[in-house]
Amino acid sequence: MKNDKSSLSEGSQGHRALSSPVIELERLSAAEAEHVIAALWCLLEEYGLASPSVAVQSANGSLNLSFVFASPEEADLVASRSFRVPAGCDTP
Repeated sequence: MKNDKSSLSEGSQGHRALSSPVIELERLSAAEAEHVIAALWCLLEEYGLASPSVAVQSANGSLNLSFVFASPEEADLVASRSFRVPAGCDTP
């Protein structure tokens, strides 16, 4: 299966299989992972989407995140948006 590689966060590497409900981010620092999760939840609230299941794995001093959405369309919508924290969204 062909992979669509797109940077979803500066310094991270995002991978999405075409027509997949999964977004994976690899080799994140703890601060990057926290930023991505906060920004993702703001997007979920903005679009009224259900929370995806989330897996966090520690690997070689960095973090890998995996988000599984209810549908490929929801994952596509989230992946099409930048993972910048929107103004007015409180983050830690």
